[in-house]
This record gives sequence, C-alpha cells and structure tokens, in this order.
Amino acid sequence: MTIKEMEARTGLDRANIRFYEKEGLLAPGRLANGYRDYTEQDADTLLRIKLLRSLHISLDEIRALQQGNQTLENVLGTHLHTLAKEKQAVSAAEEVCRAMQQDHARFDDLNAEKYLDRLARGPKTETVRYALPEADTIPHPMHPWRRLFARTFDYNLYLLPLELLCLLGLHLNPASAGGRIATSVSAVLAYVLMLCIEPVLLHFFGTTPGKWLFGLHITNYDGTRLTYEEGIQRTWNVIRYGYGYGAPFYNLYRQWKCYNLCLDGEEQPWDEFPLRRLYTIRDVKPWRGAAWFLVTTAIVFLNLWATEVSALPPNRGDLTVAEFAENYNYLDKYYGSADPAYTLDENGQWKRAPAPPGTVVIHLGEENGGPTAFTYTTDENGLLLSVYREGETDFWLDGDTFILAALSFAQAQPEGGTFSGTRRTVLRELEIGTPRDFTFTAGGAEISFRSDWCAEGAPADIAYSFTVAKKLQP
Repeated sequence: MTIKEMEARTGLDRANIRFYEKEGLLAPGRLANGYRDYTEQDADTLLRIKLLRSLHISLDEIRALQQGNQTLENVLGTHLHTLAKEKQAVSAAEEVCRAMQQDHARFDDLNAEKYLDRLARGPKTETVRYALPEADTIPHPMHPWRRLFARTFDYNLYLLPLELLCLLGLHLNPASAGGRIATSVSAVLAYVLMLCIEPVLLHFFGTTPGKWLFGLHITNYDGTRLTYEEGIQRTWNVIRYGYGYGAPFYNLYRQWKCYNLCLDGEEQPWDEFPLRRLYTIRDVKPWRGAAWFLVTTAIVFLNLWATEVSALPPNRGDLTVAEFAENYNYLDKYYGSADPAYTLDENGQWKRAPAPPGTVVIHLGEENGGPTAFTYTTDENGLLLSVYREGETDFWLDGDTFILAALSFAQAQPEGGTFSGTRRTVLRELEIGTPRDFTFTAGGAEISFRSDWCAEGAPADIAYSFTVAKKLQP
C-alpha cells in the first residue's frame, strides 16, 4: 500500500511514519521506481509502535522489543514502576498547589523557597502526557519556492564564471553559432562545477550560498555534517532528479515533480532512502527574499554588462586607421564571420585572408581585387575623422560592411560605450532592404547612407555612398 493508504490505515501522519523509518523501527519494501510499498505487517508494526509511544515507552525500549532483547512483560513492569513515581510526583505537585491556594498566596509576596522545599521532598520525576510525543516527527520545511529559488541561485552562481569567460575571455557573441554552442557547453559545465564544489560546502558548512540566503541547512539525521562522498551522492541526485540532467522539457517535468513532493510533505529523492538527511529552515523573515532578489539582480546585471563589453571593439577613443582596421576585424569575427574572405590590414586596405586548411573559397563579384576600399580622412596627428565609400556600384547591397564600419567607429567614441544604445541603434538603422537616403547619429558619430538604382540597362546594380564621421560639436 502507499503512504497515503498507510496514513488512513494507522491514523499516523506521514511525518510520524518517516520518523519511525529513520529510527529503524520500520523497513518497508521498495518498488522498482524507488517508492515505498507498505504491507499489512508494516501497518501492524506501526499500530504497535503508536500504542507503546502513546504510553510513552521509549524508542530504545521499543527497539529492544523488536530485536528480541526485551520482553513486553519486563518493559511494562519497568514502565508501571515509572508511572507510579509519576503519579506520586503529580500528587506532590497537587498538594503544593492546594497548600498555596489555602495560604491565599499572591505572586507579589510569594515565599517561593517554602514551596520549592516542599516540592524537593517529593518524588523526582517527570509528568507523563498520554498522547503520541510531538518529538516523533521529522522537521521538514515545506516552502517549495524557497528551496527552488535557493537551488536555482546556486546553479546560476556556478554558471556565471563560465559565461564571463565566454564573453570577456573568448569574446563570443551569444547570438552567434559559436556563442550558442558555448552557452550549451557552459550549462553542462556548470553542473560539473556544482558536483565538485557543493559537496565541499555541505561538508564544512552544511549549506550553500543559495540555501544560506533562505536559512536552509542540511545535516545527517544525527546532526553530523555530510562527508564529501555523501555530498557528491546527494548533489548527483539533485542534478539527476531535480534538474533532469538539464535536458529541455524533462528539466521542467522534474522541477514540477519535486515541487509536488514538497507540497505533499515528502522528502526529495536526494534526501531520502538510503540516505539519512535532515533538511531544516532557520526562519522565513522577509529580508531573506529581499536579499535573494538583490543578489540575483546583481548577477543578471553583471551578465548584461559582460555582454555589452564583449561587443565593444578593442580600441576606444580617438582612432588611427590601423586601430579602426583592428576594430573592424574584431567585430567581423564577433558577429559571425569566423573565416572572413578579406580583412583590413594596418593601412585600412583589404587583404585576402588565408583560407582554413582543407577548404576552397570561391570569391564572387570581386574580380577587381576584392571589396570596394574605404577612404579615410585624418587630422594632422593621423587620427581618424571619417570613413566613407563614395558612389560605388556593386551587384548586391553590402550592408554588413556598412554596419561593421559604423560600429567600429561609433562604439569607439566616449559616448558609444556600454549601455549607450549605440549598437542597437546602428543595427536597427542600417538594416537596409531597399535603396534609400538617411542620416542618423549613434554614440559620438554621424552616419549617413545614400543608395540609388543604377541607370536604365543595369536594373540589378545599386550605386551607394556611405559615411561615418565624428559628430560635429555645436
């Protein structure tokens, strides 16, 4: 039978049933899927335990009865002797209360020593309550959202350095093919980091950063910290049952299953049989949720900032032609041209890029030596004032070249840094579909574009002019 059926059969809550399992007084069978399978014999055992514990016979005595080290007659005889003492103690307390009432004692002038001395002369034992002890339950934090947010926070912490490495170290564009592959690899490596780091934290501190924020703590049931090996076993089961190995859709299914288990008061698969884990919560004060929100916001902001920084060209401020060319080549690779046919040399002129080993590159529309060259204007110090391509004709509209040139120049300006909107403005405005004329500013640059269909007889050709220059100061 299931645990719900066992609850109905015995009148015990599942918290009590789990407690007696942890204490080794009950050992139900297991189905192939790991769920408990209770029998009528288990129900009889629980009813016997319920009776004896309601009489306040200790767990150790019940355990001795199960193991055959004691007889019920001897245990009951000992317990009757204890009850007799308890009865005497209750009688003594009753006599003291009655004496205090007859003396018309008041709290303000109560002679406590007189009555304490009278109590001390009576039997020294505790009062028995004839009900199931409240201690016969396992403390179990229900709060499924707090546990989910704590677990997700920890995973994002492990993921963060990998994302920063991809953005700031490898300069990968998250929207590119390489960036998407790196994102998938990082998601898997974050689980590897979790498997290495979390067992150490559980062993030394009994918690993790996310769990600490929400006041959650994990120990063995006897109060000892998890060993490193136990922590690895637990974390692996979290990855397996909690995250579903990170597999799309299956991940969501596992999260939903764990949420329902928590609502039902069940232990999660990584904390139950054959392990003995005690999951507790310190408190549910509002500051914990506020702290989680602030730190999570900081992580999101850091990730967005790193994305913005990765999209900036390497040279900022006033540019030389060589620095502009370096910016252009960097952004050409960042936005997906892993193997460009042409790159800019230090003089800002096109040069054919070496083809990757084992590949054949066919260059179309470049019979005259490659793409149309840029023209540069500089000041007397050799610093770049503008970049343009004037009145050229090409078989197709070379929009990507314009975008990269505009970004290489505009994002280098002081006004074109992180969160300036320069990149989004350039990408939006230079998404050219048909010939048209327009001028706009982005960052510290003024960008203009003019394109016209060629004269009759060559309807497929387009004549265009493109300029990016420093914005004139008023």
